[in-house]
Amino acid sequence: SQISEIKEMIRCAEDDLKAYRAEILRLKSKVMVLSTKSDLLEKHTTKIRSLLSPVRRLPNEVLGHIFSYCCDTVFPVDDFSWRDRNAFLSVCSRWREVGLTTPQIWSVIYL
Repeated sequence: SQISEIKEMIRCAEDDLKAYRAEILRLKSKVMVLSTKSDLLEKHTTKIRSLLSPVRRLPNEVLGHIFSYCCDTVFPVDDFSWRDRNAFLSVCSRWREVGLTTPQIWSVIYL
């Protein structure tokens, strides 16, 4: 009968809708995973790219002179304070090492 055919069509359509919704949920989950992976890869790429930064190629002696210039007590640059001196020591381990081994920076300490 026609009613049973219509009911069968409705059942098939509902089954298809159920399958589509399940697939949409699966794909949304996959998109979230891929989005997270993409964000992590972008951050990782930025970190790797920073390895090519020109400041990384500066010899330690030049970096030490720059630090000394910034901490110069005769001609202070922007009132470079004690806290400011410690700030560049926190940039990376190399800057910390150069900063701590550059005596001109520590020749005068304000209290």
